[in-house]
Amino acid sequence: SPKFLRPMLPIYYMWRLLTLVGGLAYALWLQVKRPADTVLVQNPPAVPILLMAFLYCKLLQNIRGCPTRFVIDWHNLGYSMFRPGKIQSLAQRYERVMAPLADGNLCVTAAMKDFLIREMKVEKTRIKVLYDCPPAMFRPLSMEKQHEFITRIHPKLIEACPTSWCQGLDLDR
Repeated sequence: SPKFLRPMLPIYYMWRLLTLVGGLAYALWLQVKRPADTVLVQNPPAVPILLMAFLYCKLLQNIRGCPTRFVIDWHNLGYSMFRPGKIQSLAQRYERVMAPLADGNLCVTAAMKDFLIREMKVEKTRIKVLYDCPPAMFRPLSMEKQHEFITRIHPKLIEACPTSWCQGLDLDR
């Protein structure tokens, strides 16, 4: 961002956070017609959704008596998206506080599970590893099938990417 705008960044970030909180509150309390039994949150992004979802679940449990579970789907660590510094440190602490509060945690590797146990202090019993692998119906094509496939779609590729867009690219080779 241009240097003259930098002093306004904290105001922008606060405004952004408030609008996200407002939008989430509106969606959770006014748009959801019946209480959910589980709120599944993908992480990242962590801020402010983890706290909002946790509070929503707790309020449903305490006010309406609905046993709503709070589950985090760990795709990555939200704080790792920030440059090292104060914001990253705050985001890391935020995730460390929120992670053990979840009723369940999903991840796609045993390494993430181990990290959640070791670094985030999540109970082992609250983590489920769902390995990210394709179903058996998806398998590598043989060279013959690859050739067949490319031959079949080649004319469509030329239509989708005319040579005027790709000067110097010999698509007929």
